[in-house]
Amino acid sequence: MAPKKVGNKKEQVKVDLLGETYSFKGESPEQIKETAHLVDSHLWEVKERYPHLGKSRLLILALMELGNEFVRLKKENEELLDFFAREE
Repeated sequence: MAPKKVGNKKEQVKVDLLGETYSFKGESPEQIKETAHLVDSHLWEVKERYPHLGKSRLLILALMELGNEFVRLKKENEELLDFFAREE
């Protein structure tokens, strides 16, 4: 489905997450779609591991896992930036 122009350079994009369609507005439809694909894939992985979880618990667990990965990558990035700053 083609993105729809909304104003302020933001476009509306529809994506599927865990079988439901959601609309998001942003400046980069490609980034929204890429992010949605990552989140959707992770949600399905968590659902497969924990099929007994209700939707809200499933979402919280997936958010915590993705947040943990974000924090780990952020620290790794900071360490790399520090390393290269010292090399200059």
